[in-house]
Amino acid sequence: MRNTFVFLLTVGLTVGIMGSPTADAGACPQGFEQIVVANGVQCAHPDEVPVNSSRPTSFYAASAEARGLECFGSGQEGNRLQAVYVTEGPAMLSGPDRSAITQGMINVQAIYRSSSLAVSGDVVIPRWVHSDDCRPVIEVVQVAPGALDDFAAGISAAAAQGLDRPDRKYVMWTDAAAYCGIAAVSIDQSKTNNRNDGDHAGYARIDRACWGYQGSVVAHEVTHTLGAVQPSAPHATPYGHCTDEYDIMCYVDGPGTVTTVSCPSTGSELILDCNNDDYFHPDPQPGSWLFSNWNVADSSFLERIAGAPRSSGDESDDGRSNGFGDVGGESPHSRAIGWLADRGVTRGCDAGRFCPDQAVTRGQMAAFLHRYVPDLGSTDTAAGFGDVAAGGPFADDIAWLVGAGITRGCGETSFCPDQPVTRAQMAAFLYRVFAPGSTAGGAGFTDVAPGAPFSTEVGWLAATGISRGCGDGGFCPDQPVTRAEMASFLYRAAEMYLDG
Repeated sequence: MRNTFVFLLTVGLTVGIMGSPTADAGACPQGFEQIVVANGVQCAHPDEVPVNSSRPTSFYAASAEARGLECFGSGQEGNRLQAVYVTEGPAMLSGPDRSAITQGMINVQAIYRSSSLAVSGDVVIPRWVHSDDCRPVIEVVQVAPGALDDFAAGISAAAAQGLDRPDRKYVMWTDAAAYCGIAAVSIDQSKTNNRNDGDHAGYARIDRACWGYQGSVVAHEVTHTLGAVQPSAPHATPYGHCTDEYDIMCYVDGPGTVTTVSCPSTGSELILDCNNDDYFHPDPQPGSWLFSNWNVADSSFLERIAGAPRSSGDESDDGRSNGFGDVGGESPHSRAIGWLADRGVTRGCDAGRFCPDQAVTRGQMAAFLHRYVPDLGSTDTAAGFGDVAAGGPFADDIAWLVGAGITRGCGETSFCPDQPVTRAQMAAFLYRVFAPGSTAGGAGFTDVAPGAPFSTEVGWLAATGISRGCGDGGFCPDQPVTRAEMASFLYRAAEMYLDG
């Protein structure tokens, strides 16, 4: 599972064999640690502590855009995922931490939605526990010092406080640094009455250093709790993952694992199941492995709802649905918009909408870039612009942009946050992020003369293929860039510079 940041090379895994400890004794695969938790045996395969992210959880507290949780029923009935904050400190959940956990919950649903609509007319989406008025319910659990040193002790401590219901998968955001992510899965490929499907409580854990990655780690671990990846699946590794990249569940996870690239877009790192033949397909073909064996898409912890068939679609990308009501699967930018949403770069223009045809403002551009490359070196310099109020919706993003040297504003004392960004200005923003000083490529477009303002930046955009122009050999440098076009620009830049 190769992805943008190093953390996904250190995602942990636990394979659990639940049931009678006596019956399952010795059942752990070679190379796994067997641990007994409550009335079940689990098999652990932890990885090293990940490289810490410099992204604070306050990143998620921005109020510029909002995207809500998809809610079903009263929020309590039936099999559901339960978000839990686990700490050895005071049993208090701060506002930024609540926002971070909520964003992870939302993005897990977005990943499942995008994955479903890539191959089916239906979507299957995890049901989270929520209030009857659709607010995320996050349990707060305080455990004794040392209880989070390892996965088994953390599970035991949580279970002792009542987190042991078989109709719940407990997804634990922990204030700890022992793992990146780790989860439990029963080894059971049965098509029906599968032990991953409500036979026992499920547990996944994401330690704080890996909270900030837009749902990638959370979705990975949730998918383990739902039953992926079974050992007999066509491309399974011995350690519970898969070998056919690119895929949110695939990576070199232990000795002897060799991956191959079967799905060439690195954008698939945020999509479930490359070629949909190992663990997830909403409508598998008769005769396929998933048709006859356990399929995560059949989990009773997921809600199956009517969706829209996928389609494909120049500033465009082939379509994947994305969770926004105003961007259908037929949109040429659908895949890119879904990718940005899954990574937390966009939260929409309001609840359930992306506003694809609206021009990107300079304030929104600051927010996009801050969320897109938050670890880019930046000072704590205040924005210092008279038209950017302290505490305003983009104030922190604009200050970050100034501190990183990406902008000097639109004048000596102004930033012009509400002013639309032109396509030439967009080229300059991306150039300063990814290729400052590069002289690669000529202008490449008939309406951008050599030596014209931003000609170097536009030439770089053309040379890298990040821009394909506006048609008829032109770039339309003075035309405002739309939110949909911006999604495609960022998506292509990520494939070249972040996912390589």
